[in-house]
Amino acid sequence: MGRYVLKRFGLMIITVWVIATLTFFLMHAIPGDPLSTDRGMPPEVRKNIEAKYHLDKPLMIQYAYYIKDLLHGDLGLSLKYKTRTVNSMLMNGLPASAKVGLLGMLIGVSVGIFLGIIAALNNKGFLDYLVIFIAILGMSVPSFVFASVYQYFIGVKLLWLPVAGWEGPKYLILPVASMATFYIASYARYMKTSMIEVMGSDYVVTAKSKGLSHTAVIIKHVLRNASVPIITFIGPSLATSIVGSFVIESIFGVPGIGKFFVDSVKQYDYTMILGTTLFTSILVVLGYFISDMLYGVVDPRIRLDK
Repeated sequence: MGRYVLKRFGLMIITVWVIATLTFFLMHAIPGDPLSTDRGMPPEVRKNIEAKYHLDKPLMIQYAYYIKDLLHGDLGLSLKYKTRTVNSMLMNGLPASAKVGLLGMLIGVSVGIFLGIIAALNNKGFLDYLVIFIAILGMSVPSFVFASVYQYFIGVKLLWLPVAGWEGPKYLILPVASMATFYIASYARYMKTSMIEVMGSDYVVTAKSKGLSHTAVIIKHVLRNASVPIITFIGPSLATSIVGSFVIESIFGVPGIGKFFVDSVKQYDYTMILGTTLFTSILVVLGYFISDMLYGVVDPRIRLDK
């Protein structure tokens, strides 16, 4: 177990380093520079800013400074909000993003798994086809389309909820519903597929032949084993939900990390882009790491020391 954890942790560190490196060089490959949008900047000021951010150094020297700062947990200063660090901006936006994302995921995963169970137990019945229709619709239509639909009908036409803003609990409902829609569709399909596969396994047939009731077979054998593949998606979903959906946050005016990311792309603030991308990547990689660790908890038959 210990060797497996160390191996996975090492791979996680390498993955984060590769992502950081690729993102750094891809950002510098884009035409233009972070200061090109400020056309009225005097040459002397531009020169001082370039020196401060090491932009006047060769690319490999800039990369060395970047990696050195990362090792110290420093994501640098924003090129557009020059008095604020990327770290502080991420921490300021994280609570709002996490609130929307985690609530959306919690509701979406719970409802999705429940619908998947209903569909599997009513395979090829009306409820199964209804759940499949919901799953296909939810996975085919982007979340931001649902967000716009919710805004128009619930916010504009019915006037039940505010269209955008961040001034109280009621402002959470529409963005959370938009986030939950994709999770409901995804986990309903995952759970149904996993349960159908497990219900056809030999050990389930054997359990039924021993006289166990249908309910006991479902609870003791089917649900437990069907939940193992779901863990593969829970970890990464948890990680990405923490930073929320960049587009949905922008649509509903949520003051989260997504807003900073969208603004940084528009303004070519590549220190903020690098920081946001790296922060999100770390959470996703960490999510996969947690998923691997949970395998052994859900099913002790899975050996983690290989």
